[in-house]
Amino acid sequence: MLSCSDDEVPGDQTPVVEVDNFIGQWKITSAMCDDGTISLDGGQTNVGTFTQFAKDLDYTINFLEDGTFISNGDVTFETTIMALGQETTVDYPQENWLGAGTWERTNGNLITNTDGDEDVTTSEIILETDSTMELKAALVQDAVFQGISSTNSCTLFYTLTKE
Repeated sequence: MLSCSDDEVPGDQTPVVEVDNFIGQWKITSAMCDDGTISLDGGQTNVGTFTQFAKDLDYTINFLEDGTFISNGDVTFETTIMALGQETTVDYPQENWLGAGTWERTNGNLITNTDGDEDVTTSEIILETDSTMELKAALVQDAVFQGISSTNSCTLFYTLTKE
């Protein structure tokens, strides 16, 4: 029969496991693009600019220990488009904006891949505390506005607060 007491640990080489600060539920408290460009012909012809910010923001994202994430909620992006000599403001409601997928932290970046999406998003971690994260990501997306297909790109800045 063998037994050990709590003070018999000299031979114990169990590695210390660090818990990643990302793990847990976060509320997205702001999201905006202020340097957007609109181009045609696969990015060859610049035809305008846009700014975009999240309003009516009720959105959470839960980063799990197994490297997956689940998000839930609604957000409306108010977008001001300056193109072809006109300025237009349009609301784009988004339900379950980020969906679910996988995540990892590498070299000061948060890398996410939404299930069913072949593109990977790399967000630079600008600020990280126990309760707040500020991130920056380059976004490129194809869109159709008033019947015209375009490629829209911007730098997205977003803030998350731990719940």
